[in-house]
Amino acid sequence: MKKLLFLSLLVIGTNQLKADDYLYLTFTNTDGTERSLSVDGLRITFENGEIKANANEEALNIALADVAKMYFSNTRAETTGISDMEVNNEGVTVYTTSGMFVGHFKNAIQAHNKLDKGLYVIKTNGRTYKMAVK
Repeated sequence: MKKLLFLSLLVIGTNQLKADDYLYLTFTNTDGTERSLSVDGLRITFENGEIKANANEEALNIALADVAKMYFSNTRAETTGISDMEVNNEGVTVYTTSGMFVGHFKNAIQAHNKLDKGLYVIKTNGRTYKMAVK
């Protein structure tokens, strides 16, 4: 019995050391977006059906139903979700979601006004956005 207890503690201790080697804890949502938090100072709580994670100055609240997976990593995941696009007079290039070129426009507002209803991929200033035209 003592051997089993010792072996169990050894395995648990080894697993703890492996988790300490990683730099980030990454959460993947059911929609495919990812967000990473540093493991340095990481604190996780489960409350009212949500995961609340805090690390230094960063905070993340995700509904448990929206979490597809979470894992430790040595690289920070980039957010791949939809973000707000700054509207300026920079030219934009528009593609369909299947990657077909639609056209070049003076800015995002002009593109929005001239496109048919649907979902589009907009590239401007080295960034990529999704735009829905209703």
